[in-house]
Amino acid sequence: MSTGYQKLLYKKMCIICCFIFLSQLCSAQVKVLPNSDVIVGTYTEQEPSSKLTVNSETQGFLAPRVSDAQRKAIIEPADGLLVYVTDLSVQGFYYFDAIHDAWLKLFAGCVTP
Repeated sequence: MSTGYQKLLYKKMCIICCFIFLSQLCSAQVKVLPNSDVIVGTYTEQEPSSKLTVNSETQGFLAPRVSDAQRKAIIEPADGLLVYVTDLSVQGFYYFDAIHDAWLKLFAGCVTP
C-alpha cells in the first residue's frame, strides 16, 4: 500500500471513531428500552409502573404549557392528559378525566403555603 493511501485510510478511521464517540455522548441522556419505555437522565433503572422515567437531581419536569383556549381545543384528549394552563384567571395544572368527560384542575382546593 502506498503511504498516501494509508494516511487517507487512517484519517477516515479517525473521523468515523470520533463520530461514533460523539454520537454516544449526545444520546446518553435518553434511553429507549426494548419494550418502548423511555428513560431520561443518567439513572438507568426503569420504574415498573412507569412508561416514562425522568431522572434529575437539579431539574424538574415541564408539562406542556397552553392557553385555556388551546386546552379546550384539544380534540379527543387522552384520559389523564396533563397540561399547564398559563392564563392568569384559570392558571394551573389540568388533567382530562374520561369518566366525567371533563378537564379537571389539579389541587383546586389546596391552599398555597
